[in-house]
Amino acid sequence: MIVPLSIAFGVHERTLREVFETRCSAINLRHYDNGPDAVFNISPTVRSPRNRQRATIITVALGKRKSPVIQSTGLRRWPAEERRRCLGNRQMVATARIGSHVDESIAKQWPRVPTPEVREMMRVILMQKRVVRNYCVKQGIALGFPRAAWYYLSTIPSGVLSPRREKTFHVANDDDMRLVMAALNGHVGYAWWAAFGDGFDVNEREVTTLAVPDAWAADPAEAVALGQRLIDAMPQCAVETLMRGTVWRNVDFHAHAPDLIEEIDRLYIEALGMPLEPLLTHLRIIRSNRSWDFGERG
Repeated sequence: MIVPLSIAFGVHERTLREVFETRCSAINLRHYDNGPDAVFNISPTVRSPRNRQRATIITVALGKRKSPVIQSTGLRRWPAEERRRCLGNRQMVATARIGSHVDESIAKQWPRVPTPEVREMMRVILMQKRVVRNYCVKQGIALGFPRAAWYYLSTIPSGVLSPRREKTFHVANDDDMRLVMAALNGHVGYAWWAAFGDGFDVNEREVTTLAVPDAWAADPAEAVALGQRLIDAMPQCAVETLMRGTVWRNVDFHAHAPDLIEEIDRLYIEALGMPLEPLLTHLRIIRSNRSWDFGERG
């Protein structure tokens, strides 16, 4: 079946996912973003074709078992010239079950993971004792993240750039702010959203359920220092996007401070006790969203 991408995460599709899980012995999911042709919702009222072309090819094997095998790919672009190769060669990975201790809405999703290495990273992330939410308070220093991923997935002090379409949460002090910024702005944070987000909107539940590594929680000094360097780099990373007559401002650390982002990824992965390669390569590919072949390097 070819279905909308929301089959994997949508609240309204939760019952459908449960039907598959109770009646199928295997579930295979291939996720695609922005195909060259409209697949769903070709209504002329939809302003942008990019909003209507996220699709999942789902293949199921009927049969009852206590816990069905669920295999998935990451969310990848589907350029016309690569369509046949995409369909023929995409690696499918058994997805790990998500404990409800993380977040009930995420626990009921089917995560999108592209490689066994990324799946293992997600498993270790889920074993950490603290998440960003543990640093959140009702009132304090406001951090903002963009409402939509196409508008860069960067978490920065709220109100520093204006106008910026953002959602906010609060942390208690400056060190917590820098620590959280280091966790969320790396490729690891982006991969977490790519696995559990909806492919377009950015919501607080995905942002605040990312783990802060246990090693960072015990000794935050290096992560806090990297968070300060992100703050210092904001002027050189500032970007503008014209949308419907309004110039929106944001920061793009990925494009303008790549060495700093790699330092953050290295510190995060090392804190998890995992090998850097091929994880760093896979994370770069997830962030670029251009290559379908995770066997490629660079």
